[in-house]
Amino acid sequence: MDGSSAARRPRRPATAAVVAVVLAALVAGCTSSPGTGGGPTSTTVPSTFSLVVLGDSLSSAPELIANRDRWQDLVADRVAAPSGVRSHLADGVAGWNVDVRNGPATVDHWDGTWGGFTSLSYAGQPWFLPPVGAPRLLVLALGANDVAVDAPPADYAANLRALLDNYSDTACLVVFPWWPASRPSAGAWSAAAAGAAAARGCGFVDVGATVGPPVEGVTARDDIHPNALGQELWADALMPVVTALTGRG
Repeated sequence: MDGSSAARRPRRPATAAVVAVVLAALVAGCTSSPGTGGGPTSTTVPSTFSLVVLGDSLSSAPELIANRDRWQDLVADRVAAPSGVRSHLADGVAGWNVDVRNGPATVDHWDGTWGGFTSLSYAGQPWFLPPVGAPRLLVLALGANDVAVDAPPADYAANLRALLDNYSDTACLVVFPWWPASRPSAGAWSAAAAGAAAARGCGFVDVGATVGPPVEGVTARDDIHPNALGQELWADALMPVVTALTGRG
């Protein structure tokens, strides 16, 4: 990114930096930023279906190949199947990057994930929300860092509801991440996420309750971030609800 582009990137408040420092100690690796960095810059959605994902490093997965290996990429591919073409836009990249397959994009996938972000990081910093109008499907995959910093579950739920209120006419899916069995229970936050989803009429998936807690063989550099196989498990857990919400996949 050139200097002029960097100058346009929004500055994060000091509180976000503090959160990132805390998370470095509590959620190993969860403070990695996405490979592209920066704030959202595109306002054009060229296709009839857009998928927007807001999440943390369990979704951005910097150790994997963006636009291919992560659960959100797998979901976007399945939504575009069998003959569709999807584009991919990472937060901070101007314009939609069309996938390697030829033809007009039928699904646009906005990757709005940031390592280290909590629900408050998005709710309190609206400039990180994608300026793409109402997506066809909004996926909120937040919660790991809220649990890690011991954010009150009621506040977590309120932040999710505030984010969902920005897209009141959009189909939505709230995803609560899996959580290591060796750590204190995250059940209160899962229940809070389920309540926020129900209040808005969104789909809800607790990944851990669906596929089990993260274990060796499906995690990457620690006991929580999914590796390529774990990402497939996440996508498999989400797709039945995505299909029910959208009729795709």
